[in-house]
Amino acid sequence: MKQLTDRLKREAQQQKETEKTNATRGTVLCLTKDGLATIIEIEGDDPYKIIEQLQRKTPNKITPFAIMITCSGWASPLDKTNQNTPPSQHPERVRVHIATAKTITATASAITFSDNRDDITTQDGKGELVDALDRALKHLTRKHKTHIERTTPKA
Repeated sequence: MKQLTDRLKREAQQQKETEKTNATRGTVLCLTKDGLATIIEIEGDDPYKIIEQLQRKTPNKITPFAIMITCSGWASPLDKTNQNTPPSQHPERVRVHIATAKTITATASAITFSDNRDDITTQDGKGELVDALDRALKHLTRKHKTHIERTTPKA
């Protein structure tokens, strides 16, 4: 998981440094003896369409380890005054650059901020995007006929 977290941090930072701040990139990763390798990358502007393309275009010969999406967007504080205001219209909005990855058993995200505040790394992603990544990864592991089961520790 450390390799994945490091990759997420690099991807979020790279997204921050790119001039195409609305560009989104989806990536399918596999785990090799040498570490994480990229199976396929697709760029676009709609993360959900990219995830759908990744499902269709990932080759059958390699088993996926994780599916990742990098994108930029707006974040804003949660407050009672502006609770119905979209982040892009909030008076205290800030541009964020996010890389989120889903493995069979975990989710991880790295977030960088345009105003150079401290970066955030999380292990507990939730929401529509994480759900879409999860569905895509499950589809890809079925497509590759990979069965990954969780085992319970013996007492």
